[in-house]
Amino acid sequence: AANITAALPAELRGRIYHATLELDPEKTLALLAEAEPIAPGIARELRARAERFDFQSLQQLFQPT
Repeated sequence: AANITAALPAELRGRIYHATLELDPEKTLALLAEAEPIAPGIARELRARAERFDFQSLQQLFQPT
């Protein structure tokens, strides 16, 4: 999990985390689209989770340490 999020800039990770806390699928998916050029494979996996409304696992991945 750490390497999934380590591939993304801290600022983007923070925005994704807050979108998942708001349970906002559109905002979460829009932010994950920003992650696509940085880490396409990871972004696809995360997008699949968001499309399943699996906010709990996304929150765990992006929770600040």
